[in-house]
Amino acid sequence: MATAIFEAPLSANSRQQVLPPSGRKSRIRRDLHAITKDGVAQSVMVGLGETWLPAFALAFGMGEMVSGLMATVPMFAGSVLQLVSPRGVSWCGSLRRWVVLCAVLQALSFVPLTVAAFAGEMSVLALLGVATIYWGTGLGTGAAWNAWVETLVPGRVRSRFFAGRTRLAQLGVLAGLIGGGLVLEYGRSVGAELWSFGVIFAIAGLSRLWSSRQLALQSEPVQWQPASRMVPASPRVTRASSVSQKKLMTYLLGMQGAVFVAGPFFSAWMLKYLQMSYFEFVVLIAASFIAKAVVLPGLGTVARK
Repeated sequence: MATAIFEAPLSANSRQQVLPPSGRKSRIRRDLHAITKDGVAQSVMVGLGETWLPAFALAFGMGEMVSGLMATVPMFAGSVLQLVSPRGVSWCGSLRRWVVLCAVLQALSFVPLTVAAFAGEMSVLALLGVATIYWGTGLGTGAAWNAWVETLVPGRVRSRFFAGRTRLAQLGVLAGLIGGGLVLEYGRSVGAELWSFGVIFAIAGLSRLWSSRQLALQSEPVQWQPASRMVPASPRVTRASSVSQKKLMTYLLGMQGAVFVAGPFFSAWMLKYLQMSYFEFVVLIAASFIAKAVVLPGLGTVARK
């Protein structure tokens, strides 16, 4: 078993932009603002769109099994699709161009969802296909974005900056989640539930488009030479030589396994069997985000100490 690792090492002929101190500070400030705006807009998309995909399948009457598959099959297929990202970066010749392209495609994946919601018609295969494109393009940006953003955020402010960005991103997801829940609850009350899905999916797509714009505004000061390699999984396991490390790994594998077996059917259980309203469902989900926003900063301080 092997894992694909994306790397973007500097080549011997790499070029780095040479700017005067004032110009460099201005560029860094502009990039940091754009990175933050991108994170918030993308998080709003998650709260409005991604979170409600299983509920969308239920609203179409596709059943609990399809709702569960919506949270697993597209993500698995998207994980496989992201393995092409090193070749994609090579084809684009730039980390930024590849990330922006994937972000735009992810935004466009909401178009068929919006059209289907307004039309009231969509097959199971079409829904799974669109969700696969959503996950594939979203996951495809991850490794490339990590390699790119490292060149934009100075090391001396990196931990503080990303801590603040993460808090704002959590608030973005929460805002999208609450807004989406209120729209869906209103749509259900007036007999226009599918139309309300169309509204939130349209806004989610626009949020991701604006996020793509913020990505495009960021600079790319270092010319990267992308590469990929396969790293066997076995050395990672054997490195955990101590008993305590092996116990920790076993615990994490067991916990994550249980979560991912049960997780796909969470929405179906709450909305279908417990007959929760969208508002009650939002309150339940929002509690976890609020807890994270309150607790994580303190845990970060403890971890640093």
